[in-house]
Amino acid sequence: MDTDPTLQEIWDARQKIWEECGGSFENLLEYYRKAQNEHPHKIIRLEEVLVE
Repeated sequence: MDTDPTLQEIWDARQKIWEECGGSFENLLEYYRKAQNEHPHKIIRLEEVLVE
């Protein structure tokens, strides 16, 4: 089965981030916290997408 190139790119990016974090879940969480603080306009919040 051929892998979708877009999915492969996403998987590769996730693997690269994981490796940059030293394979540590704690470091990964810190990486994402830092990204959220640096780019709050790119974060989608659940409250913003819920439709009542």
